[in-house]
Amino acid sequence: MLLLLHYKRRRKIGREQLTKDVVYDLYVNQGYSTRDVAEVFGVGQTTIRRFMKKVNIQARHPHEKTDHYHQKMKPIYERYKEENSKHMKNVCLNCGNEFDVTYLDKYRKYCSDTCRKEAITIVPNEYYCTMCGSKIVNVNGKNYERRFCPECLPKHRSETQTKRISRNCGYCGRELSVIPTRAKAKYVYCNTECMGKHYSEIHTGENNPTWKGGKKHYQGNWLAARNIVRERDFYTCQICGITEIEYGKQMSVHHIKNYREYKNKIWANKPNNLICLCAECHTFVHSKANINKIYIKKKRKLKVA
Repeated sequence: MLLLLHYKRRRKIGREQLTKDVVYDLYVNQGYSTRDVAEVFGVGQTTIRRFMKKVNIQARHPHEKTDHYHQKMKPIYERYKEENSKHMKNVCLNCGNEFDVTYLDKYRKYCSDTCRKEAITIVPNEYYCTMCGSKIVNVNGKNYERRFCPECLPKHRSETQTKRISRNCGYCGRELSVIPTRAKAKYVYCNTECMGKHYSEIHTGENNPTWKGGKKHYQGNWLAARNIVRERDFYTCQICGITEIEYGKQMSVHHIKNYREYKNKIWANKPNNLICLCAECHTFVHSKANINKIYIKKKRKLKVA
């Protein structure tokens, strides 16, 4: 409060001293900026601009420099000019010779463009076939890291095909014939479907790397109530009518009255408070697009007399 009163009192004193002649002399004749004029009177820069507009003092273009500006910036220019004119010695990373650089180019690494181009030119590695020992030359002159030349590669593939190992699928147990490198894995699967089902079993709960000590979202008799409602609604979405067979996965079960509003979670999971919906319709029910609040029941607020 004291600071506010002091600020208002200081502004009031400053405004009383504002006159057109003094502001014109500072701003036009001496080349002060509106910010510098405001500091002289102890007021804000906006106050000076409004006052100048009121007394018809034409404002300068923002990019127009005055003698006062150059005089104010002169020591800064001299300091930077002195720093930027310093010469330093750097060592070229390519040829090893010393060369002179200014302060602005102190991070320069090469003495010339020739050394820079030689340094950044990547010399391709040479690869030799592990079977015949000949140099590997790839198409278009590009050298990729390869173990076999084009002539020995079919021989190597035929050997690996004949050396296949018998393994069982990690999920369904089907017997598979895999190459030695694939047989080194802990589990081998016949397809991605088996792999996904097995991963959902072995990487759940504490075995999951993102496990944080988990807690069931819905408590009480939720699983039993969920199965009862799905069976009651004939495994069909009650909005769009799609079935679980057509949908390809289980239906979601929605709480008509919010689950969190119940202290007793068994009451929240009663069948008359649950409805069977597909994932898309379930998202719609909880979205702002559900203007009519379909399958949404809010808690009643008691009116206080």
